Amino acid sequence: MVDILFFDPISIPLTRLLSKIPGLTPNMVTVASGLFGVASACCFFFEQFFLGAGIMYLSMMLDCVDGNLARKTGQTSPFGAKLDRITDSVKKVLCLAALTYVSEWPLWLLIGLIALHYGLFRVFPSRYPKGYREQKFTSHSLEPLFDPYDLLVILLFFGPMISFEIVLAVVIVIQVLISCFALTRRPLHPQP
Repeated sequence: MVDILFFDPISIPLTRLLSKIPGLTPNMVTVASGLFGVASACCFFFEQFFLGAGIMYLSMMLDCVDGNLARKTGQTSPFGAKLDRITDSVKKVLCLAALTYVSEWPLWLLIGLIALHYGLFRVFPSRYPKGYREQKFTSHSLEPLFDPYDLLVILLFFGPMISFEIVLAVVIVIQVLISCFALTRRPLHPQP
């Protein structure tokens, strides 16, 4: 849902534009996204929160573009998928580490909250059958689809601008509520 609202209006036209550049590969865009993520972490470390949040937005937008570009140009590959996962993980860890370092909250509390945040990602029960998310995004459907990634976008974009600690706590409460709600519901679009 966050992709549709915040990234698609820019990333889809940007993908069309970048697909016309000869020699530009999705992996190059993935590396650029990772570099912007590292730059964002540096900004957070030096307490330049608004600049860091803006750079993080560019990083996340390019993260949408690389997959769109790979599909549009037929350049999908297992290496590209792995590179995308690695750069996403590195930039998220660096940003969270930088925000934790400059926080006024106790280190043990922040580490515990971040561990809980990632733990809830792992156990979040999916209400969508495997492949449904991919079909939705390849067709660019506007049907709202909640994804746990949405909460991470909120955390890394709005957290530094408002209060990382408070946004982290709110995100965890939302994750717990969504997880409890999802446990009581049957999956959407059951497979035959």
